[in-house]
Amino acid sequence: MLGVMPIEQALDLANEKKLDLVNISPNAKPPVCKILDYGKYRYELQKKEKEAKPVKKKRREIHREKNSLPFVIRPPGTLSLCLR
Repeated sequence: MLGVMPIEQALDLANEKKLDLVNISPNAKPPVCKILDYGKYRYELQKKEKEAKPVKKKRREIHREKNSLPFVIRPPGTLSLCLR
């Protein structure tokens, strides 16, 4: 943690380290910035978003004879009636 400093000084520090100055919390008083590799930061955010998405389960239908009721086999192995 470097503390509160003018924007010019923070930009100079970021340039010296060949990194980016990223505004993390612009609405805070004073605004919070980090010196980091922005490309790596975006990659990690996308990776977290991808992991947070729910996994869609596939559903397959098996039809018996014409006069019987259709039923659905769900991935965990449970059977249930599919009323149409």
